[in-house]
Amino acid sequence: MNTSSVNSDRVRFYESAIRYRYGEGTTAELGESLVQYLINAVRSPSMTKAEAIRLILTDISWAFGISAATGSRCVLLLAHQSALKLKNRLLEEITEYARFVFMFQRTIARLKTAEQKNNILCIVPWLKTGGAERVMLNIARSADKKGTAFHIMTTYPAAHEWQEEFRPHFQNIIIPVRRRMSAFIWKKYLHQAIKKLRIDAVIITASHDAYKYLPKLRAAFDGVRTMDILHFDSKSRTMDLMLVDPHPYLDRRVCISHNLRELMIKKYARAGISPEYANRLLVVHNGIDIKAYSPNGRMRGAFRSRYGIPADSKVISFVGRFVDQKKPLLFVEIALAVLRKLPGTKIHFIMAGDGPEFDNVRAAVDRQGLADHITLTGSLSNVPDLLAETDLLLVTSAYEGIPLAVTEAMAMNVPVISTDVDAVGELIENNRNGFLITPDDNVIGSFTAKIADLLTGKGDHRAITDRARKTVSGEYSLEAMGARYQKIFDDLLSVRTS
Repeated sequence: MNTSSVNSDRVRFYESAIRYRYGEGTTAELGESLVQYLINAVRSPSMTKAEAIRLILTDISWAFGISAATGSRCVLLLAHQSALKLKNRLLEEITEYARFVFMFQRTIARLKTAEQKNNILCIVPWLKTGGAERVMLNIARSADKKGTAFHIMTTYPAAHEWQEEFRPHFQNIIIPVRRRMSAFIWKKYLHQAIKKLRIDAVIITASHDAYKYLPKLRAAFDGVRTMDILHFDSKSRTMDLMLVDPHPYLDRRVCISHNLRELMIKKYARAGISPEYANRLLVVHNGIDIKAYSPNGRMRGAFRSRYGIPADSKVISFVGRFVDQKKPLLFVEIALAVLRKLPGTKIHFIMAGDGPEFDNVRAAVDRQGLADHITLTGSLSNVPDLLAETDLLLVTSAYEGIPLAVTEAMAMNVPVISTDVDAVGELIENNRNGFLITPDDNVIGSFTAKIADLLTGKGDHRAITDRARKTVSGEYSLEAMGARYQKIFDDLLSVRTS
């Protein structure tokens, strides 16, 4: 194999890359041309293997727009295995690279820029029906649109069932294709998106990849301000992972409760983090659209009709993910105890949500003979319709932040009975705007007794719900939350420009 032959292979590879750039070639053709070039260059007697690798790395870097270090992932395979054994695997690798790189280039080229505005990039794992994602949506909804443009980027290739909800409030929705080389490609997307959109500030929520990229982000974009929103609670396994490493690179950290901020300060102290960083910890309660959750804003009866719930039944609801933290099996036990305590009373229980405990909950319902008394809706997008039919909302969690379902129920004049855990007490004042249950050995009996009192007319039910709506209408409204975030943005960006 002489130098002339290698050069011919190199030219063919360049031609394939150029054709592909202009939409005239396929990834398979590009991969085949590079594989042939790789095999012949490494086997050529006219250059050493090291020289061949350096040449190939230069060409890969040009063709795919990647660094030589990343390109070496393909080429270094040649140093350990024979070229013939590598051919199929290498073809697959190069095809993947080509697909990602050119899709990446097309995606970045299509991004819509916003001139004369502050550009804020929000990073989330996915666009799904979840509390953290809904908060990000509400921030964009309530912010000053005249001076701010919001963009959002996801980490994972999930179903993104909420994408259409986000579209009116974000100038760009960036969902990178993520496969085997996802970490590298995702960082390329992020880096180029920040450059193309002239991002002024980045907000992170629950994205591990974004946290890992923070040091490089700050090094590459010194003027970009950074912050995150912390939703986790006292027993979250991800809390420590998100605590120590990112803190030097974040200008602000928003905690959704005072309880969480105190926990973070304690964690900082135990980790030996300077107290000055505690000043970056701010509290902003999650807010909801009070108008959308008006107690008279929805027609009653539609939800009951859809799920075959008797019109004269009292409805007791559970809304949340079916995970051990939320204790959905405890709700089933409470339902059984209530039915035994109030025989003859028409009561129907609704459990709205999905998650890893769903099958266990369904089995428990069947085992206890409660299939006619408990309806499992699965994941529910129309929570206000359910709350319009609900007489009592139960929160049975072992640990918790401030669930949006609770603020939504309080806004709709639905009494809430919750375990007294973590930050729930910031929102609910026992026997004043809701009811708190001590999560002890008698938790089932305590829930059952309180439910029986409320269903049989004991206590000032109306006064409780009126105070609950007033509580949410103030501190926990979308307007209050939006004003606090806008102030944070203004402070951040004034630091940036000063």
